[in-house]
Amino acid sequence: MAPVLPFLQGVEVMGDPTPKLADDDTQKKSGDLLQWIISVIVPQGRLLTERRVTVLAKTRPGVRDGQVVIFPDLHVGAYGSSTGSGLYFWATDVRAAAASEGSDD
Repeated sequence: MAPVLPFLQGVEVMGDPTPKLADDDTQKKSGDLLQWIISVIVPQGRLLTERRVTVLAKTRPGVRDGQVVIFPDLHVGAYGSSTGSGLYFWATDVRAAAASEGSDD
């Protein structure tokens, strides 16, 4: 189980957005939008979990390592295979979270 609320309130980016690659090392597309992977840290109780969100965009999303972002249109799906199952996350929008009081940003 993965909490979804943190994605709407603010999660921290780990690294820079990277192209999502197909088996032939070309960047995957959805229609005419490129697919980008953004790794984020999601709090789960007392634990921090890394999740990857695929973002569909014409250009590389303008987020950076350490930035707190939200995914206002997050979509979550489930998959199953012979090796296990899991959740996948995708969005068409990622933006900086509103600065909170006492923030350094």
